[in-house]
Amino acid sequence: MSEMVFGSTYQQNFYEALVEKKKNFEYQVPFFGGRVRGGTVVDFMVYNPDPVLIYVDGARWHTENKTRAYEDVLVRARLEKMGYIVKVIGEEAETKEGCAKWIKENL
Repeated sequence: MSEMVFGSTYQQNFYEALVEKKKNFEYQVPFFGGRVRGGTVVDFMVYNPDPVLIYVDGARWHTENKTRAYEDVLVRARLEKMGYIVKVIGEEAETKEGCAKWIKENL
């Protein structure tokens, strides 16, 4: 079995917190073509029991970059229009404890 590769320590923290909480989820789920213009890869799809799409967004990639932030808003609006619940965890994901707290409060 190959070792899991994470895009950030925030994603790894969130992944490990989901495993500890025994949540049913998928990691890195593509929509609208995935990593192409207009597409997206959702960090986590958590079944609660209906799917909740979760982005783990650190400030560097998703708020400091204005173009990326605008594209994020557009893609998330499309997902919500399709009926998905879309949530974002930010700097809380810096620690696994922060992720566990966020999971308890939001899922």
